[in-house]
Amino acid sequence: CPITHGGSGPNQLVSMLATLADSPEGAIVTIEEPELHLDPAAQARLMGILVRQATEESKQIILTTHSDRLLYPLLEYVAKAECPLSNSDVAMHYLSTDESGNAAGAERLPINERGQMPGGLKGFWDADGRAMSEILG
Repeated sequence: CPITHGGSGPNQLVSMLATLADSPEGAIVTIEEPELHLDPAAQARLMGILVRQATEESKQIILTTHSDRLLYPLLEYVAKAECPLSNSDVAMHYLSTDESGNAAGAERLPINERGQMPGGLKGFWDADGRAMSEILG
């Protein structure tokens, strides 16, 4: 099947991965919401590719995401003893807005050596928790 007949997720992924592969060793690469149009399993595989690029080619990857399904695999890599990625190699920030929707701040979220985040992924489960509470009564 020609790639032009595929979905928008795989098409965007090809372009992003080509840019990442073409960047030189030690490059800083920024990626905005790489999870768009990808199913959860593909998001996890994508994180594996990003971790390999960061560790094997010393690339610094800065990404924005709204997907916990992309972040949990990253934390799992930090937890793996055989993975050269440690908690000191990862910085995770939660960006917040004020009531008007204006940028209000950035808070660095702690990650321990086992890939755990005290308090969890801030902001990710708030809406799910409220919805689940409503459903369960």
